[in-house]
Amino acid sequence: MASKIKKILVPLDGSKNSERGLDKAIYFARQFNATLIGLFIKPQPGIYAIHPLSFIGGKVTKEMKKFMESAKTKCAQNGIDFSYKMIGGEPGYDIVRFAHSKKNKIDMIVIGTRGRGSAREIFFGSTSNYVLHKAKIPVLIVR
Repeated sequence: MASKIKKILVPLDGSKNSERGLDKAIYFARQFNATLIGLFIKPQPGIYAIHPLSFIGGKVTKEMKKFMESAKTKCAQNGIDFSYKMIGGEPGYDIVRFAHSKKNKIDMIVIGTRGRGSAREIFFGSTSNYVLHKAKIPVLIVR
């Protein structure tokens, strides 16, 4: 399995849990000699979904760009190639859609969880729960 993992998707939202997810993704990237792709999805309703965030704009975009650049620096310090994309959309759905795209060639998803919500979501969080059940590639949920 390790030899097949070359690209790891790590969804990031600036939270402590997503930082823990990034740390674990860096660990696995080192083990597998893989690259990391960071993905931030700003929740957007209907017609605004799936647009680049430069179209949407806002304070959140600037904060996330700063967070992503910090993640890129952290990865570089660990010898890991890191690139990122920021889009608007529905987080769970668009994480899975991004991961399944043949263009992106994602082999694994490492995602942090919040652990809030309904009974099932107490353990995973709604976004990570969705990704766990819909992704057709390995998913590691980091708490």
